[in-house]
Amino acid sequence: MSSKSGRLHIAALIANIGDMCQNAIVDGINDCAHQYDIDISIYVGAYQTFDIDYVSHYETCYEIIKNSESLDGLIIFTGFIAPEESIDDFADHITETFKNIPTVSVSYNLPGIPAVLSDNMNGVFEIVDHLIKVHGKKNIAFIRGPKGHFEAEERLDGYKRALDANNIAFDERYVLPGNFTQKCGSDAVIKLIDEMKLPYDAIAASDDVTAFGAINELKKRSVSVPKDVAVIGFDDDRVATAFTPSLTTVRQNFHGIGDASMKTLIRVINGDVVEERQYIGCDITIRQSCGCLNEEFLSNKVAHDDSWTNSDTLKAYALNEFMLYFHNDFKDEQIKKWADILIDSIKAKPFCERHFFKIFDEILIEYNLISNDFLKWFEALDTLTAGVGLYRDEVDSLTTVLSSLIHATKLVQDACLKEVKVLEFELVDDRQKLSQISSTLVLTHDLESLSEELNKALPFLSLDTAIIGLYENYIHDSESNAKRDIETFFGFSKGKIIKPKYRGKSPDFYSVHSLMKKIESGRRTQCIFPLFYKDEELGILSLPYNSKIPTEVYEAVRMSISSAIKGIQMLTKIQELSITDELTGLLNRRGFFQFASSRLRYLKRNSDRTSLIMFFDIDGLKLINDNLGHSEGDLAIAAFAKILKKTLRGDDIIGRMGGDEFVAFTTVKSAKDGIRLEKRIRSKFVELNDKKKYKFKLDSSIGIVKLEELTMECLEAAMLKADSVLYEEKRLKKMKVLEIMK
Repeated sequence: MSSKSGRLHIAALIANIGDMCQNAIVDGINDCAHQYDIDISIYVGAYQTFDIDYVSHYETCYEIIKNSESLDGLIIFTGFIAPEESIDDFADHITETFKNIPTVSVSYNLPGIPAVLSDNMNGVFEIVDHLIKVHGKKNIAFIRGPKGHFEAEERLDGYKRALDANNIAFDERYVLPGNFTQKCGSDAVIKLIDEMKLPYDAIAASDDVTAFGAINELKKRSVSVPKDVAVIGFDDDRVATAFTPSLTTVRQNFHGIGDASMKTLIRVINGDVVEERQYIGCDITIRQSCGCLNEEFLSNKVAHDDSWTNSDTLKAYALNEFMLYFHNDFKDEQIKKWADILIDSIKAKPFCERHFFKIFDEILIEYNLISNDFLKWFEALDTLTAGVGLYRDEVDSLTTVLSSLIHATKLVQDACLKEVKVLEFELVDDRQKLSQISSTLVLTHDLESLSEELNKALPFLSLDTAIIGLYENYIHDSESNAKRDIETFFGFSKGKIIKPKYRGKSPDFYSVHSLMKKIESGRRTQCIFPLFYKDEELGILSLPYNSKIPTEVYEAVRMSISSAIKGIQMLTKIQELSITDELTGLLNRRGFFQFASSRLRYLKRNSDRTSLIMFFDIDGLKLINDNLGHSEGDLAIAAFAKILKKTLRGDDIIGRMGGDEFVAFTTVKSAKDGIRLEKRIRSKFVELNDKKKYKFKLDSSIGIVKLEELTMECLEAAMLKADSVLYEEKRLKKMKVLEIMK
């Protein structure tokens, strides 16, 4: 693998960090990245507004990624982003925008870009084929997805192929409109029954959410699923197992899609030839909604599943199936122990239902120490039910055992409900934490304080890093082709506070990634969130990716930081107005003393240089005002201030005390340097006057006094003394003028 900066750095552009399917794909990408030691930056294509609405900002992400100098490749979740835009326009835009970046498309085929896709067509083919062959369904309605959507069209083709393979004529009337929502599922049933009045014995939906809507509408009409009509879905949504009846569906291998997309991109980066389309297989998941938990299904299952015939005992069968369900999370010895305990209880003579429930409950408690995904146990119980039916000769009380297995699902449901309650409590706890964090952040008065507060607060939300990059100029949503140059970095990383770093030269956007490399040497996966405050784009926020952190936590942190930054910006403006002289841009009297006080505290700790107070008075300003007008007088004041700013150093404190009086607080190596500085300032007045740029001549009386002690009292005394020195010079100048006039 080659890289521009050592370790490969890949971007993944996703639509929504809260989507279960996209999270699973990201996990696949992340696991593969960990295997190959690759850094990942995840760009989230939508942000949550203060009105709890989601707004897309893909153009912002496109622009940032396109202009990146540290990026080696891109994985774009096209199938999830494309529905937001016109399909043709989107495809043209993507291929043109990223033509110079090695790119892989996920869940959507784009011209000239390798794509990793779910095998939607074969997935639907197999599940519709199951309805026909196993259940004898003939009149199968199909609720499609959005027209033109790549995956939706493939699923429709799978439905057509299954009909054709079983010699059932395709009837366009049975294809009902849909858009992947519960409402479209309900509307499709209404249209099928009330308007079209077509005979039907099954409904195949393009996705699970649509299937849920269809089943709910059928229930309202007292149509029994699966007794009267079978219903199937696609996606294996997390609700599919807990839904009543549990939904027969197609499970996409999202983790496999993520893994394959990363491996494909690595090959593209290395210059290898890759296939234009790579299909990742789907698995049909048989549950209640198609009518499969009955004797007919059990007998058919024997004929269609070799794993059943390969097991010669109920215990061997149960162990074989349990290994398939739990091997990723548990050791083989643990799984064998569960299978042995359950089967021994089921085969006990006499069978004791109470004992069975007790040991199963203990297993669930033990299981929860490692995993909270109790949904697998619904499938495990289905498997045991099927196994008991197959090996019924080994069971003493078949009817009682089957009844107990059905009732055992109540224990799993209770465990799921408890887990939901725990999640709700954790969510309430997170919301309380977020509320407290938000209240704290909005009260910060500068960026350094914000870094410190983030370092204290975010670890409570399992976030150990937060890097913020602010643009040199904030961008309004009406601006096009705006420059997204980061001027300031700050934040924290694993307990280390990153104080604001101001960059004179605007770096590449991905300098956040470069900065992270300096802070952390290891591989990392980070989420990049553009920071918005209403219609202003402020910069970016980088947080570590963790699929277990709820979306609303990420969004709440982003909004809180955006609000805090905007508040700091407004406070800074107010402070600048209160301590700045409007005409010259110099500090006013209040501002001078505020900054001088801070400088004195610093010098006490860090300097052995000589501190000087310089007092200035513009000569003849009253005459300029009286003879040339106040507008010329203002020009004289502004020109005077410009000379001071150009001649003195950037860290010297310069203020306008009012009228024609100015003051500067500077440090020099010796008093002689103060004399040289005074001469340089006076020479600048001569240079300006020689140019004859203005109607007036500019000159100044100057008083310089060394600061004997680094205290405010001494500073004020020095200013009075410098004023006296200045006044004496002014008096001598007037006497010379009077002498000349005589």
